[in-house]
Order: sequence, then structure tokens, then C-alpha cells
Amino acid sequence: MDTLIGIYAELLAQGHGSDKGTEHSYLPFYEGVLASVREQPIRLLEIGVLNGDSLRLWRRYFVAAEVVGIDINPDTPLVDGTTLVIGDARQTGMAVDLGQFDVIVDDGSHAPDDVVAVFAEIFPHLAPGGLYVIEDIEHDEAARRYHALAAFTEVDFRPSGGQFNDRLMWTVKAHSGL
Repeated sequence: MDTLIGIYAELLAQGHGSDKGTEHSYLPFYEGVLASVREQPIRLLEIGVLNGDSLRLWRRYFVAAEVVGIDINPDTPLVDGTTLVIGDARQTGMAVDLGQFDVIVDDGSHAPDDVVAVFAEIFPHLAPGGLYVIEDIEHDEAARRYHALAAFTEVDFRPSGGQFNDRLMWTVKAHSGL
């Protein structure tokens, strides 16, 4: 079974390496938290897909997943085996028709106001027990704002040689009911 890092290396050799493994050190984090659902029919949403390389990575890693991306750029390329929605994830009602997701990754604009607006719009579409990740946190003030949204855990990769924004925050949506 290929690891996320192994799949990333193959894609990078083909010219399709996302910043999750080049500018940032996120692959070991994702491997650790997502390996247990790799072969399950999960639904994954990534906000901000740029050239589609992270969608390729998710599509290859999750063998039974539905992978969906949202990007504001109408020139964003479509990636085989994924769904691409062109639109602004901050927009009210943007995700109404998309259903629920088991994993949501916000790799969009990284501007704190945008991240907060996207969270308000998209988090309700996270399934109970689902994982929500905010990537590329640039400033401590932004991190404080995100902590006010939910019970986020911060992972800081900067001490291991990462970029100034080489940190992410994640939370798991609580199960409702008894």
C-alpha cells in the first residue's frame, strides 16, 4: 500500500506536487490522521485548489473517496476522478447542494477574514466526527481568531525548518445526540 508521502513523490516526479509537501510539511500530519479512513468511502472537500495538484494527491490516496474542490478561479483545471466547483466558498449558500463531508481542508486565500467567513459557511457541512483543517496560518492573531471558532488544535511545523506560515489547525466536529 502506498503512503501519502510515496504518492506525493510520484506525483511530484510527474510535475504535480502540491505545496503540502514542498513549501509545507503537512504530509506526515495528514498521513497520521487520515490513514485509518484511506479505504473508506469518505467525502473530502478542499477549498482553494489552485492548479489541482492536491486534488490529484487526495484522489490517488483515498481509493474509495469522493473528492471535491472549490476554487474561485474559473481557469482552475479539472482533475480526473474529482469534482470541481467554481465559486466563492465565502458566499452564503455556496455549499448547500454539496452535502456533507468527512474531511474539509481550507487551503484558500489564508486571509483571516476569509477563513472565518469560509468556516461559517462550510463547517455546517462537516459530518459529525469529521475533520476540518485550516492550512497556512501566517500570524498569531489569525490563530487566536480561529481558536474562537471551535476547539482547534494547532500544529506548528516552523521549528523544523518550515516557512513562516508552515502551520495548520484542525478540529473534529462533535457528534450530536446521546
